[in-house]
Amino acid sequence: MLYVITRRVRLAGIEDLKLVEDPAMKERDRITRLDLRLTKIFKYNRFRFQINLDAYNVLNSNSIRAVNSVYGAAWRTPLQILDPRLIEIGGSITF
Repeated sequence: MLYVITRRVRLAGIEDLKLVEDPAMKERDRITRLDLRLTKIFKYNRFRFQINLDAYNVLNSNSIRAVNSVYGAAWRTPLQILDPRLIEIGGSITF
């Protein structure tokens, strides 16, 4: 894998060494996520009730979205992963 090394010098004399992957070689794992929605509609006279149950990230995937690219002890550690499984209940009334 080809790396481009850039240096940034701070006023205090401490250097940050940042390794950047070649964009042509950079290929991340695909993010897989499954979201579902269940809806039930009830009608009563001129009223319409709709109840929703939403489930986000149903399979509880923990795909990595960002990694640390600054060289050091934490190099290549995940900085951000997908949100955990969430369930939302909602509804609406139309008249």
